[in-house]
Amino acid sequence: MDVQLHHVKELPYLIIPNFYTKEESEIILNALIDMNPYQWEKDGNKTGGAIDDDEEPLKHNYCLQLDKLLTPLGRKHNCILRITNKIFDKDFLQKISDAHFFFEYVKNSNKDATFLNYYEKDCYYDFHYDTSVVTAISTFYKSPKKYTGGMFYLSKDNLDLENGSLLLFPSSIKHKASSVNCFENKQCSGRFSVAKLITCI
Repeated sequence: MDVQLHHVKELPYLIIPNFYTKEESEIILNALIDMNPYQWEKDGNKTGGAIDDDEEPLKHNYCLQLDKLLTPLGRKHNCILRITNKIFDKDFLQKISDAHFFFEYVKNSNKDATFLNYYEKDCYYDFHYDTSVVTAISTFYKSPKKYTGGMFYLSKDNLDLENGSLLLFPSSIKHKASSVNCFENKQCSGRFSVAKLITCI
């Protein structure tokens, strides 16, 4: 597994390009599509998204807080959570701790919230920071890619995240998801992300 360490403003972040196997990515993508993202909430005020100084939402995308839908038993059996939660596997935790001591925090965390996001035309999430300690972003889209744009900005760094990749960073770094331009007029041709906000209580 290729764990790539980068820095922005002296803060570390990790990119794992092929964190998910092809089969895992397909299972998650199909599950996201089956959940019909067009029925998810698009009002950033209703999904706990960040706001600007005028209390206007910075978030303009389709979003669903997965945890609110699931019982404790459902959390154990949901394929999206089951697969994405491999970020808490012992061997992986050791790899990211070895890459940079900051990510030892994930090993000691005991709370996370999972948000499903979908971006296509006119969808974006402007610069903001999260209220957690570590943010984990998994990216999924139909292959071959059927859109342009959709870049992820981590402060001044501009990232083109690959299908099935994982990005880990301190939640205090301001970040942004730019708009997507689909070149096929078909549903779910844009970019999905699964965001985990990780903390300790």
